[in-house]
Amino acid sequence: MHPLSQDLGRILLSDPSGTYTTMDAPTRERYGRACWELAAWSKRSPDEVAHAAVQLSQAHDAGDARGRHVGTQLLAEGRPRLEAHLGCRVPWRVRIARGVKRHAAGAYVGAILLLSLLLLGGIGWLLPWEEPLHRALFLALLALPVLRCVHDPLDALLASLHPNLEPLPRLEPEQVLTQDTRTLAVTPLLITSVEDIDAQLRKLEINYQGNVSPHVLFAVLTDFADAPAKDMPGDQELLARMERGIRELNERHGHREHPRFLCLHRERRWNPVADRWMGWERKRGKLEELNHLLLGASGTSYTGGLPAALHTIRYVITLDADNQLLPGSVASMVAILHHPLNQARFDASGKRVTAGYSMLQPGLADSPSREKWLTSGAWPLSIIHSKRGHRTPAATHLSQALFGVGDFLGKGLYDVAAFTRSLEGRIPENSVLSHDKLEGMYARVALASDVVLFEGQPANLSSAASIWHRWIRGDWQLLPWLLPWVPSREGRWVRNDLSLLDRWKLLTDILRSLNSPASLATLVAGWLMFPAHQLGAWTLIASLWIGRDILMFRAGKLLSALRRGSFAAGVRRTVLTLPQLLGGLLLAVGLLVPTSCIVLDATARASYRLVANRRRILDWTTHAQSARAGKGGGLRMTPEMRQAAVLSLLILGVLGGFKPAALPWALPLLLAWLPLLALNARKPQTASPGPLAVLSPGIEPMRVLARRSWAFYENLDTTGRELPRLTLSEDGVRSDAAGVSPTDIALWLVAPLSAYHLGYLTREEWVARLGESLSAVEGLERHHGHLFVRYDARGLQPLDRRTSPAESGMLAAALIVIESALRSARSTPASSQVLRQGLADTLGVLCEELQAAPGAHLLSALPALRAKAVERTASTEEVIAEVQRQLAPLAEPPSAPVKRVQQQLARLEQVSRPVAARDAEHFAGQLEEAEARVRSLREQMDFARVDATPLAGFLAISRREAATATWLEMLTPTSPAHAVDRHALTGCVLPSLFLWYPPATLLGQTALTAVDAAIAQGATRSLPWGMEDALKPSLTLLALRFRPTQARENLDRLIALGARGGYGLYDSLQVPPGAGHAVAQHVYTYRAQAITLAAVANLACNDVLVDHFHHHWQTGWVEGLVYETADAL
Repeated sequence: MHPLSQDLGRILLSDPSGTYTTMDAPTRERYGRACWELAAWSKRSPDEVAHAAVQLSQAHDAGDARGRHVGTQLLAEGRPRLEAHLGCRVPWRVRIARGVKRHAAGAYVGAILLLSLLLLGGIGWLLPWEEPLHRALFLALLALPVLRCVHDPLDALLASLHPNLEPLPRLEPEQVLTQDTRTLAVTPLLITSVEDIDAQLRKLEINYQGNVSPHVLFAVLTDFADAPAKDMPGDQELLARMERGIRELNERHGHREHPRFLCLHRERRWNPVADRWMGWERKRGKLEELNHLLLGASGTSYTGGLPAALHTIRYVITLDADNQLLPGSVASMVAILHHPLNQARFDASGKRVTAGYSMLQPGLADSPSREKWLTSGAWPLSIIHSKRGHRTPAATHLSQALFGVGDFLGKGLYDVAAFTRSLEGRIPENSVLSHDKLEGMYARVALASDVVLFEGQPANLSSAASIWHRWIRGDWQLLPWLLPWVPSREGRWVRNDLSLLDRWKLLTDILRSLNSPASLATLVAGWLMFPAHQLGAWTLIASLWIGRDILMFRAGKLLSALRRGSFAAGVRRTVLTLPQLLGGLLLAVGLLVPTSCIVLDATARASYRLVANRRRILDWTTHAQSARAGKGGGLRMTPEMRQAAVLSLLILGVLGGFKPAALPWALPLLLAWLPLLALNARKPQTASPGPLAVLSPGIEPMRVLARRSWAFYENLDTTGRELPRLTLSEDGVRSDAAGVSPTDIALWLVAPLSAYHLGYLTREEWVARLGESLSAVEGLERHHGHLFVRYDARGLQPLDRRTSPAESGMLAAALIVIESALRSARSTPASSQVLRQGLADTLGVLCEELQAAPGAHLLSALPALRAKAVERTASTEEVIAEVQRQLAPLAEPPSAPVKRVQQQLARLEQVSRPVAARDAEHFAGQLEEAEARVRSLREQMDFARVDATPLAGFLAISRREAATATWLEMLTPTSPAHAVDRHALTGCVLPSLFLWYPPATLLGQTALTAVDAAIAQGATRSLPWGMEDALKPSLTLLALRFRPTQARENLDRLIALGARGGYGLYDSLQVPPGAGHAVAQHVYTYRAQAITLAAVANLACNDVLVDHFHHHWQTGWVEGLVYETADAL
């Protein structure tokens, strides 16, 4: 029978606390299984067990919510009483397991220590030396590696016995957010730059978008950087920028009267220990003072009063600046912690949590990003790979499974009252950086690995080293908490009431930080002590030990293959990954000396500051600061690397003096870090997605082609008001197009934005042109905000009164791109360098035109002139003067290309002039007006129908008009959209101008299949590919992202067949029936030129249109969908 039958469920519904009705289905089923288990032990029916549990619950006082909950009797401390009441005969295996669990911490620690001593004794017995001193010294050095050798396999064994955590009881997430569970999500932030502020405002909005509820608020807790004075120049400007951004968020989402976005700022306070002005106790101080405010206290360093909306907050979610909440994650976390079985219970003193939890630690996963995907080629969370890449440490998972508590990693949910009560007076001032660990130990933290947060990772080894240095210092500052007596807030030493398990965790963290220097010291001792003929074997053994993590990972893969009965597949996979295995081993060996220096430096600083001088004990480097410091290369010649050089030379000197025979073995290992410096020998390169790395030698011809395409727009529509309803022949004849579609209008709207990014328009020209274009679109007849499928080119009346999700999706995406670009333009200053690149492209067109025209004698000078235009050492004034001088012979009368060069020079002169305050204010008003008009057009469209394309489905989900599960349904091979797009190249790849198509995902593979099918079709006919109703050259530009090399070769073939004219690519080439060649139709269309501009803008400007689309506040919160992450779905 089903464990939760109808009758059993009806009985449990009478739960005296009323909680059962609010729980989710898996928790109710777990209660049902408990009833069936007790029924089997007591020889009663499950219904009788449920009745007994309800009766025992009713016996508790009305104020005891936990005691009156039926789950307390079935799963928690009331179970023994219920078993006795029912007369259960508990199986002996269960009794033994319960006994072991009661003493799990002592058994676990004792087993590790005992096995380590036995192993160390065995090694001592095998050592060849007779001298007691040598033997004792070597064994002392081996103590830590031996401990790791026992600890890690034991943890791995225990983890294999507990592969999946039993989910914590929880309430129904969709119903849990009420007035009683109001939650505040906060991000402690150090505001140091406008870039950090803008990035955090975007992150705040993304977190909100995925967790919209009237009972969830979002706040940034801000401090200024440390300073020699209380107030510093620039402080108020930064704070005003943050507060303005918060106001804009509230206004944009309709929360002006009742704000859901807040900025709580603290003033600097004088710290006599640090001898500077700073935010009191940094992040810990922000949270502690916030908690006191939420509980009704006053007198904190927060400026201003507490907003009224915060008086009823019960739970707080603390996030780091690089964290992202996934959709629904706030409700999921609250649903767990608010369950009666998970709520904190205190001991008789009221200070120590003895059961339940005050905090909840979710699982962590790496934040998806285009840069990381392109580096790795896939993503560990991708559904297509059926993998989960949570980085929740294995020790935390094991701790929750064995001991019922996890470790707090600094981001998660906590109960404000219980958390504050458990930490009252515990942590002294100016003492602790790693406060997260102590908070989790005192307040009791639960691990909920099935609820996930995205977290950013260090961009390179330099920033990782900075963060790791900080973590090590924080761990060593907790040394006093290993003692029987610990410091308190009042300055007294009080009895340490941390459990054995907690202190063991602190100790293992400290010992783990010493792993690299201990391994290095043991390695050097072996070189000095072993005889010459054993040095090679010792070096090999030590190298394998250093790379043990990689070897154990690969061995685990092989063993899992053996368990599945696929030994051959496991061996084959191991052989194929040998290069990565060897590379990993070399990296581990190469990092041994630098990481040892990092550890030694961090421990020395922490120890000195702990004992002698506490002035810099709270030195802190934020994630953003570490990322900025690490820009520009891999592992640079940092202080740690200089220390590595000194340490390596010192060890080599010792070996040279006492054991020269060891030098041949020591040199490769001690200097293996040198190749890492080669990463810094290269000039920093701008991260460039997709095909740019392949096409970088040929990017200039692509830009020149785009400049020709923009000339088409300049010729046909000088103001931007003419909708894309005309075509142009090579001889200058204008004709009406067959019709105008929403996709045509979308591309037409984005073309000027692409031209702006390529440097063919100034900001002012683009915004003015956009205003005219919006007026034209607003004048079209629409249906519920959607444009019709096709309009007559002459009268602009609807020819087909249907609407299409695919067409509307392209238009809405274009509007999102434009709106995001307008917002970005507010804070992006005008750049003469971009316009100079546009000048170089314009000169490139002139160069091509002069090859067959009078003035060919200037051809030799033009390449140098183009190079000077983009040369950063040359001033804009010098460039303008040089171009004017060189082109003077062609100025009378000027040809069309020369006129365009002159217009570009005028733009450069305009940007070089200072802007009057009145003009800047007027332009800001134009930006706001244009943004409001674009937003109005976009918001009038709905996407309830999502049966056509992934782009329309993505937009529907982002607007909450469809469930996130719809996305996966649309991408499955059996979906109608998938089947259609596989054979329609344009419909499949055109959205990639805006939507990111990650490789190795269903979305990317569908597009790749369509491109490959087009390539195969062209090969069968010995013609360039890109055929639909005719041969479309612009389709080749869309394929650049997916098959860059083949696309570039195809484009060259098309141009050789005459597909390019004075205004860019022709719309099509016709293939006569039975002919083996293509004939260019000398007709230009808006669509072909717009595709050229957009594709080249993405190619040359680091996917700028894709960035605009995904950085918009409405789409950013569901960006994880394109990566097909299980957690985002």
